[in-house]
Amino acid sequence: MQEERYFIGQILWDPTILNKTIVTPSDFQGEQERGVFEAMLALSRENSVVDENSTAKKSGIPLGTILDLKSSNVICATWEHYQKVLIDASRVRAIKKTCERVLKSDQPADALVDMFIEETQDVRGRMVFRPCALPSCIEESIAALEARIKSKKIPGHATGYPILDSCIGGLQKTRLYYVGARPSQGKSTLLMNLVVNCNVPCIIFSAESSKSEFADRMIIREKRINSSQYYNGDPYKRRCQESSRGKQ
Repeated sequence: MQEERYFIGQILWDPTILNKTIVTPSDFQGEQERGVFEAMLALSRENSVVDENSTAKKSGIPLGTILDLKSSNVICATWEHYQKVLIDASRVRAIKKTCERVLKSDQPADALVDMFIEETQDVRGRMVFRPCALPSCIEESIAALEARIKSKKIPGHATGYPILDSCIGGLQKTRLYYVGARPSQGKSTLLMNLVVNCNVPCIIFSAESSKSEFADRMIIREKRINSSQYYNGDPYKRRCQESSRGKQ
């Protein structure tokens, strides 16, 4: 909770932080620190002065305690770092509480999955973003380009299709790819090939093809079997016929 106290001290030195921060009272683990922060937020919304005296009166916490939070060693310029620390810690606590509720629940597996997804939705959405200067972004891009030139490799995972890799640089992190075509044009087969060729753990969600269809396609691809013979059972039928002839 030392970080919480330090963050409050930063606000006491620079109350304008209240207008920029996305920290909420629920992000504080300490009750006293939470009460001080709530009082400062209320004062800010009322357009009142946010200082030690007004915060003490608003929160009902002794002035001496508030003064202890305003250390002379506080550096206000690092408030974004401490904001991230507080929010990350709050997210971890929220996830742990959800896990505890899941462990104590007697609901079926599907219901537990839905519970975990619903209760952690807000946690996933509470990532801290901040603006970046364009020159620094350009420098990072140039550095990444130089690294790719030296490595002579595509930046992402190979798709198994050299022409496609040369166009998109392989399948890369944080990017979303769409595959569009008319029905029965091979979209699912292409997806399956990408999964196999990437050689990394993958999960497939499909509202069109069943798990047996994907398994069949995987067998046909890996064993190089004629698809019509596989689905009609022709190779098996021939073996049965040849076996029966041999017995005769």
